Amino acid sequence: IGVNAVKIGMLGSPANAHAVADILEGADIPIVFDPVMVATSGSVLADVDTVAAFERLMRIATLVTPNVTEMAALGGEAEMT
Repeated sequence: IGVNAVKIGMLGSPANAHAVADILEGADIPIVFDPVMVATSGSVLADVDTVAAFERLMRIATLVTPNVTEMAALGGEAEMT
């Protein structure tokens, strides 16, 4: 069984983000990155260092699917209301 695509969700640490990027860089498959950073309850799930590590994954991803709050954090801007 081959791999047709990869979806990345919650990673939890910069080390995990870099490990996933190490494996997927150069892969010839579509990569969907859903940067899980904030829980529905509002709890923060990714610290500043983890968010910084997401940069590598965003560069290799075919599609990135943040919600509005995550988009603001990734773009360095305050959330728009």
